[in-house]
Amino acid sequence: IYIVTDKENVDAIDQHVKVAFPTINNNQNVTVITHGLEEDCDGIGGSVDVIRFMSDHLESDFLIITCDLFGTFDLVEIIKEHFSSERICTIALLSDPTLKNKVNDGQSSNSQNSNEEHFSIGGNSIRHVNYKYHVMATVDIDNGQILECGNVIDIDSGESYVISKWKLLKHNRCNILTGLLDAHVYLFSQAVFKIVEDLGYQHSSIRLDLIPYLIRNQDRIAVGVADEKDDMQYYDDDKLSRVYCCLNFNNSIIVRVNSFESLLYANLQQSHSSNQNGLLPKGDDNKIKNTIVGSNFISKGGASMKNSVIGDHVSIGAKCKITNSIVMDNVTIANGVKLDRCIIGISSEIGENAN
Repeated sequence: IYIVTDKENVDAIDQHVKVAFPTINNNQNVTVITHGLEEDCDGIGGSVDVIRFMSDHLESDFLIITCDLFGTFDLVEIIKEHFSSERICTIALLSDPTLKNKVNDGQSSNSQNSNEEHFSIGGNSIRHVNYKYHVMATVDIDNGQILECGNVIDIDSGESYVISKWKLLKHNRCNILTGLLDAHVYLFSQAVFKIVEDLGYQHSSIRLDLIPYLIRNQDRIAVGVADEKDDMQYYDDDKLSRVYCCLNFNNSIIVRVNSFESLLYANLQQSHSSNQNGLLPKGDDNKIKNTIVGSNFISKGGASMKNSVIGDHVSIGAKCKITNSIVMDNVTIANGVKLDRCIIGISSEIGENAN
C-alpha cells in the first residue's frame, strides 16, 4: 500500500496508520510505504503527476483511492470487475442515497432541488456536498463499458452532453445513467503509464483530465487517430484501451470529506446510521433541530442546538447556542456560550459567554 502525501505530513501519516490500523502493522503480508513529495522539487501539482511519479514503483495494475473518501465501499467488487476483461481503466460509479426520491406522508417528491439542496454553514440552501462529483454516464448495458461521461455541474451550467454516433452504432444497447457519484476510485492497468508519459499532462487531475481523455479516445488509440497524435499505436488490441465502470448501489453513506460542510454532513449521517445510543434532550427549555446528541448529555436548560453533532459526556451550561458545529466527547461548556461553525476537540473546556 502506497500513501502519497506532502513531505511535511509523512511522520503524521505514519503515526496515524500505526494507531488507527494496528492489524496492518501486525500483518507480514501487507507493507505500507508513505511517499512524501515536494511540489517544487518533484513537479507534483496534480493527481496525474502522482501517477507519473509512481510509475517506477508499481509493476502491476493498481487501485487509486482518494484520501478523503468516507463511507462503506466494496473494493473486492471493483477489483473482480477490473480483471474480468482486458481494459485500461475501471471506474467506481456509486449511488448517492441522498438523491433518491423520498416518500413523505404517502407523497413522492420529484423535485430535484428538494433532493440536492441542503443547509450550508451560513444557513442558506446550497447544493449537496457531493454535487460537484455527480456525473452522467452512457453505459453499454451488456458489458459495462463507459461510452461517455460528463460532470453534472458542467451540464447544469449549459455545456452539451455529446455521444458519438459511431459509439452508438457499435454499442446499440445503452443506458444513460444519472445520480451517480464519481468518488475518485479507479483501477488502472500498466498501459496508463505510457499514455501519461506521452501526453505530458502537467498539474492535471485524474478525474477532470485523464479519465475524460481515456473515455473519449478508447477504441481509437490503437489505430493512431487519437486527438492531435499520429503515433499512439500502443496496443495490439483495442480492448486494452477501453474504460469500464463498476456500479455500486448499496445505499451506504459515501461522501468526500474535504470541506467543513462535508465533514459536518458525514458526522450527521454517521450518527443517524449508528445504533442511536445518543439521546435527544427533551423539554421545552431546549430547542433542538437537525442535531445528534451523544449519551450522558447534561444541559442546564435554555440550550439552542441546530445542524450540529454533540459527542458523549458533554455538559452544556445555561442559554448556550450551538449552530453548525461539532462538539467531541467529554467537553464542558459554561453558561452563555455561542458556537457557530466550530469544531471543539476532545475534553475541551469553554468559559462563560465565549463566542
